[in-house]
Amino acid sequence: MATVFLRAASFFLCVLLSGLLPPVHAPKAPCLRALLIGCDHFVTRESTAPAATMNVSLLASAMATDSRGYQVIRTEADSITGLDTLERAVAETFLDAGEGDVSLIYISTHGLYSPQAPLSNCALVFSDGADETIVTAPELKNLLDTVPGMKIVILDACTSGAFIGKGLNGVGRGTGVFQDPDYRVLCSAGGSEESWYWHSEDDSDPGTQYGASYFATVLASVFEPGTGADGNRDGTVTLQEAYAYLGAGYAASTPQVYPQDDRGTVLYAYPRGQSGAAGGRIIRDLQLNGSVITASDPSIRFTFTQLESGTVYYQLIYRSQGAWDFGSVQMISDRDAAPDAGTPGLKERSLTIGGLNEQSYGYVMLLLITRPSGHAEMQASALISVHPEDGENTVSCVTDPSFAPGAGRECAILVRHTLPCSLSVSILDEEGSTVRMLSYSLPSRPQSFQGSTFSWDGRMNDLSPAPAGNYTVKVTALTGGRTVTVLSRPLTLLRTSEGE
Repeated sequence: MATVFLRAASFFLCVLLSGLLPPVHAPKAPCLRALLIGCDHFVTRESTAPAATMNVSLLASAMATDSRGYQVIRTEADSITGLDTLERAVAETFLDAGEGDVSLIYISTHGLYSPQAPLSNCALVFSDGADETIVTAPELKNLLDTVPGMKIVILDACTSGAFIGKGLNGVGRGTGVFQDPDYRVLCSAGGSEESWYWHSEDDSDPGTQYGASYFATVLASVFEPGTGADGNRDGTVTLQEAYAYLGAGYAASTPQVYPQDDRGTVLYAYPRGQSGAAGGRIIRDLQLNGSVITASDPSIRFTFTQLESGTVYYQLIYRSQGAWDFGSVQMISDRDAAPDAGTPGLKERSLTIGGLNEQSYGYVMLLLITRPSGHAEMQASALISVHPEDGENTVSCVTDPSFAPGAGRECAILVRHTLPCSLSVSILDEEGSTVRMLSYSLPSRPQSFQGSTFSWDGRMNDLSPAPAGNYTVKVTALTGGRTVTVLSRPLTLLRTSEGE
């Protein structure tokens, strides 16, 4: 059933100064509208209940605090079954959208994509448990193309990065369907990754279920006053700030974004100096003091702020044989770790990973859990990279052979590495000078393949367009004190009259 939240539109007064100056008309503020869709029950696929339903409820409440004011926030939970019902929801939600407006659509469901298939084959599953339809990326885009203005699309689904051609095991795959100047896209996983949700049950009534996706749990705090998502504390969270925040606080898979390094699109606005917590969360601002550990220093050091009294638990989930081992987790009560446990305030903590030796490597997910009202809730997360003390990392770099950055195109970069590492990736011109630094000592993340992916939008460090010509990608990988540096083959940046 659809739920619509309305907020009065804002109006601006034009002031006439004693007839000495012509009337000054303030520019029309963009009108914001949002459609949030969750599918939990399916015909041919596993139920995710109640995660998707909780996702849309959590995000609707958080987004309603945006100081710009949404005209409409509409939620659809287990009510979209295919293109017909999706088209109706889109038409009704964005009926009055104009070229200067912003239309946001969030979708939580199962995603489909087969490796090496054309990017146009990626799809989402829409179902209410009785009827089920697969909607491909081109079908979804054709529908959203009917909405004027900027479209912000947030996809919370397995392999969703394929919609923008990112997080893939390979290059030269072409352009993702949603790599289009009219779109801004956030995805919960790369095109080769699964996306995950957590769930728990009520201690007194096991039939009562709770849960949400890992992605939505962290995403909700992007739409929240005063969190670390607003990196420069200017009262707005841009697309790039949100992506960086998700990269630091979302551990289950690797978020993807299009366009890369968008510092102008605002996802959320709030009065400067204001702070708050979304969805009744009592933990905020989890910060790691370094996200890399080794056998000689196996301690995870971190801080967080506890807003209310209550016991906090630390859950450690290990990556084993290319997948998260959710069946074997380690749970530690904060009451066993520190004397100030359970009280509000800033906390400093340290956990030690046991059993490591010089050859140990992999990834660990740290979750902060609370148990309000007799059920477990995820509050925050972080990803820890375990580097071997001794090991030889085989590293290589491949890119698209050429690309024209016009019309929103980006260059795909795949860095293959056999061990976890910290990566610095830069673009060099023909003279060997660095024109763009894409990452600096960034810890790698687990993928379904051995490697990490990056994108270059054809701009230099000052964000001006790089001139046409040949460029090289330089990669420096640090593992266990050993540094490996490799160069890609030259890639050609093309400039065309219609591409600028």
